[in-house]
Amino acid sequence: MRLFHFPYLVWLLGLSLTACASEQASRPLTASQQVCQDKGGVLTQGMRGDVCARPHGDANQPCTQNDQCEGLCIAPVSETQPDRGRCAPHSPYFGCFAVFESEGQSIGLCVD
Repeated sequence: MRLFHFPYLVWLLGLSLTACASEQASRPLTASQQVCQDKGGVLTQGMRGDVCARPHGDANQPCTQNDQCEGLCIAPVSETQPDRGRCAPHSPYFGCFAVFESEGQSIGLCVD
């Protein structure tokens, strides 16, 4: 292969990637995506399919109980402030973490 073909191949690859991106951007939203977007969320992939992740207005605010947050009150992993957590930034909140119950007691939880 001659060296002068390389720039042409790079240009062709860039052109094809641009075409894919513009095609994806011009696609209309599915009904699920539209409903989720109307609620202020973003449709993401969970373990059991599509899930609408909605942001919370009190994201990362200090908390000591779940009822102080729109979502969950995430307990700290470190022991520097074991009695104070932060409100989850969005729902659903996936993974393994600790939360404060209504009584302020910390429990472990895993969500797929």
